[in-house]
Amino acid sequence: ILYGKTALGLDREDAYFYFLDQTAAKRFRGFQTFSLSLLLFCISIILLVTDKFPEQYRLFFWLIASGFVGFGFREWADITDA
Repeated sequence: ILYGKTALGLDREDAYFYFLDQTAAKRFRGFQTFSLSLLLFCISIILLVTDKFPEQYRLFFWLIASGFVGFGFREWADITDA
């Protein structure tokens, strides 16, 4: 953002938009990778916490937590797709 504001402030809009066009695919892949890592982090936390629960409650907790993560990820996807 800082470089973008600098470029726009120096009347270099063409260079700024060229940069955005040339890096669009990489920025998109970077954001997809970030989203996937966030989902995998949530799954990792669920697995770690589930392991600490007593055996008879693990499946119940896993189902509830997975539902929350699934709902959250769908919301995240809806927001970022808009």
